[in-house]
Amino acid sequence: MTMTHGAPDPIGQLHAHRRWLRDKMIQAARSLSADDLQRPFAMGPGSVFATLAHCWFAETVWINTLERMDPATTIRGIDTFPTLDALLEQWAETDARWDAYLARLSPADLVLPVVRIRDGKHFTTSVQDVLLHVCTHQMYHAAQCKNMLRQLGASDLPTSDFIVFARENWSA
Repeated sequence: MTMTHGAPDPIGQLHAHRRWLRDKMIQAARSLSADDLQRPFAMGPGSVFATLAHCWFAETVWINTLERMDPATTIRGIDTFPTLDALLEQWAETDARWDAYLARLSPADLVLPVVRIRDGKHFTTSVQDVLLHVCTHQMYHAAQCKNMLRQLGASDLPTSDFIVFARENWSA
């Protein structure tokens, strides 16, 4: 998406941060045993694996809604994925859809209405608000995931700060 007058693309930056942050969480999660990935916590979706799966489901729900494919997509159980690798395989496909959607998005598209159907109720929101929600939703759950990883003794806990992402990309 290109903004006018050479201004930065904040939505594109936030989505790049969303992916960067998710990849950092996955990298830390890979250091866990299968049991620790599933270890229950009284926060968020309930485990590191469940939190990652929930984030994938949410991204899928919203890209389906934005592409007007299935505005009533429901979040399935984490048993949909037998392993972290199976989840990541599906996430790669979802990432490709997000990349294509964001690449064709124009500033005029941001104000368009989008309808999400949940539990038979219709909710109308602007495209821009959905795009921002997807990013803030993942930041929220990344904080929970990081807390779980810390309690499990995971090494190399990732930072989630946008400024760290920006600094890494500044030098790239």
